[in-house]
Amino acid sequence: MKKLLTALALGMLVVACTDTKTETNTTVGDTSTVSTSTTTESTTTPAVDTAAATTAIDNAKDVARDAAHNTATATETAAEKVEEKTDTHH
Repeated sequence: MKKLLTALALGMLVVACTDTKTETNTTVGDTSTVSTSTTTESTTTPAVDTAAATTAIDNAKDVARDAAHNTATATETAAEKVEEKTDTHH
């Protein structure tokens, strides 16, 4: 269970990347007036931490393998108990 929680936590890690674009426009009018405007746009996009994602995938594989093994063991044990109770060769 601890591996599963670790895998989920690592799978959700993201690092924010910010892209900033600034434009400045200057205009000179007919009467020698100067007008300046500045526009700044910022875009933030999440970036996946690939190392954390790889670790999360590996941990998820381990959890799945452990679960499959435990299920097979439980099924085998249950089958043996059924066999014992239905054995006709006393």
